[in-house]
Amino acid sequence: MLDTSLIGATGEQKQQKMTENKVASISDYNLETYLEPTINGGGEFLPLMPLQAADHITPAAQLEPPFLVWQKYAITKDCKDVAAAIRFFDMIYSDKYADLLYWGIEGQTYKRDDNGAKVYINNGSDEELAKSGQVTGRPLFGDTIFPRVQFANLEFELSGVSKDKADHELNILKYKPYFVNMNVNYLAIPDDQQLETKTKILTNLRTYSEELATKLALGQKSLDNWDEYISELKKLGLDQLIEIDQQLLDRYNSIE
Repeated sequence: MLDTSLIGATGEQKQQKMTENKVASISDYNLETYLEPTINGGGEFLPLMPLQAADHITPAAQLEPPFLVWQKYAITKDCKDVAAAIRFFDMIYSDKYADLLYWGIEGQTYKRDDNGAKVYINNGSDEELAKSGQVTGRPLFGDTIFPRVQFANLEFELSGVSKDKADHELNILKYKPYFVNMNVNYLAIPDDQQLETKTKILTNLRTYSEELATKLALGQKSLDNWDEYISELKKLGLDQLIEIDQQLLDRYNSIE
């Protein structure tokens, strides 16, 4: 069952439904815990494995690629010491930086248990931690002075969630089939001509595909006419877009 009134809705409208506890299922991160406190009267979103909707079709999981950076940094022509800038980025993508960002300093913000796994040390309230400086690097310089990179491991990811969510995460990591929901992360940067062509094609494709998805969800169009929809997408440049992305992927894979 789909709430068709939420097709194209804003985040505020969707959040209001959650607040009223009128949402049975949402698509979100397996380990999310930030939505549940917003439910009036309390509630919990339990993770589900992919559900089979049609016979003989194995449902796929949707995975986010791990190669994510939230801020963009570049070395400009005005840089007086390019080697130093490169060393800076080498440090940002190191295990040592990741530990400092997510865990802090061993013995002060975290310790290791009998199995060698990292465990946070609770040193008081957020206010007390702020006064003492006994916090991880992330609130101090991640997202502000230095980049935040998606470099956390399972040890960190599973440290603050319930057992059912942690167990589900371990199961979904082994699940197949799956598809990556951000394929552009694996593409090289397009040149000016490729970028101009992609922008024009994507504008038309997105307009058509979003309208099509809405009409399919509302029952105004039938999946029986799928070949017709694909033909229309190809007229709008789908094959050309795939060709450009393949070129970008080939260039990405050729870089050592």
